[in-house]
Amino acid sequence: MKTQSSSHEFLLFFRDTQLAKRLSPQEMQALTVELIQWVERLRKQGKIKDGRPLEQGGSLISHKSGGLKASAPLIASEQTITAFSLLKVRHLNEATEIAKGCPVLKYGSTIEVRRVAQKD
Repeated sequence: MKTQSSSHEFLLFFRDTQLAKRLSPQEMQALTVELIQWVERLRKQGKIKDGRPLEQGGSLISHKSGGLKASAPLIASEQTITAFSLLKVRHLNEATEIAKGCPVLKYGSTIEVRRVAQKD
């Protein structure tokens, strides 16, 4: 018998390739401390499962003009995903509230919140 879980997984996608360029070294250091505290608070609450920055570069695969095309290196834009966090929470509103508390938002970054589809 399959039981329904009261919590779901949500991904936070962090977007901002220019953040480190906009901040002074002191601001970047202070933000790093804030981020560590934010993640540790969520970890203690059992609401974050994983999260890491993504390396720059990579490739973008698309199907154009009858064939597959790989764009490498990946051109970083403001909308490039730079990091992710995997949350385990009850609903989208809770994941959204968690994202709203992330300190990178004060510096112009954006966070996309997406629910991970459940397995059948």
